[in-house]
Amino acid sequence: LRRKVLLASAAVGPAIRARRRLTVPKLTLGILVVLVVCFTAQISFPALLSLSERSPMVVHGQAWRLITAPWFQDGGLSGTLLNLTMLVAIGWAAESELKRRCWIAAYVCGGLAGGLAGLAWQPIGAGNSIAILGVAGALFAARGIRAESPPQRLYRASPLFICLLMAGLRDIHGVAALAGAVTGLISISATA
Repeated sequence: LRRKVLLASAAVGPAIRARRRLTVPKLTLGILVVLVVCFTAQISFPALLSLSERSPMVVHGQAWRLITAPWFQDGGLSGTLLNLTMLVAIGWAAESELKRRCWIAAYVCGGLAGGLAGLAWQPIGAGNSIAILGVAGALFAARGIRAESPPQRLYRASPLFICLLMAGLRDIHGVAALAGAVTGLISISATA
């Protein structure tokens, strides 16, 4: 929990300090609505979580679980509220700095990479924090690339070192953020 909050604050802090004119985060709000609908469905139909979560059944023909798990939440109401708050903060900051297709690609790749790591490290689970931290990873990478000097690049990309450490500690959130960073680098390179 502390690691997720640390990464979220690292993603949002520079946007607040820069006092950028932030527009309405339409993509972030759209994902927020989908996640609220998924959580509401999960509460209304409790079996939905067990059908959607990541599990060893992925290797037995239920590959859809890698796609559905990041849309549901096994942390109950408190986990959902934390993740939705992180989504608004990180998503809004990312929408001011990333192209929408990069934002979406980082969300999807973070969710998939975190889910694959989860199969090895915590085989049963669901949660959208991995997808959200994929977006944070893309944001960290973009800030590092766009910095004006090597020391600034290192400073702005420094949250990625935390992600590396998290991945080394077998935390799926670190893997998700690193996947988002790679996605962001590819996206930025493709448009440069």
